Amino acid sequence: MLNKENRERCSKVVRIYPKDHQMLLAMEELAELTQAISKYLRYGDTEPLLEEYADVLVMLEQVRQILNIDDEEINKRAGKKLYRALGRVAIGK
Repeated sequence: MLNKENRERCSKVVRIYPKDHQMLLAMEELAELTQAISKYLRYGDTEPLLEEYADVLVMLEQVRQILNIDDEEINKRAGKKLYRALGRVAIGK
């Protein structure tokens, strides 16, 4: 989760750059995180993974703001997904 200062910085970026451009950048950052995770699994290098993780957090906050997604709605949906995941573990799936 980004702190208040970084969320405000994201707001400035969202106001400056075209929304479609930022959405494309979010997709690119997600792909880069995928590559960093793969390299971590192969070589154990956490530095690129941390860098891409931070990039993705920033871009996800921008997407949240662009689409005007409420934090409560995200937490509600995340809770449901986690509940299901823990349920699968509990029943051995």
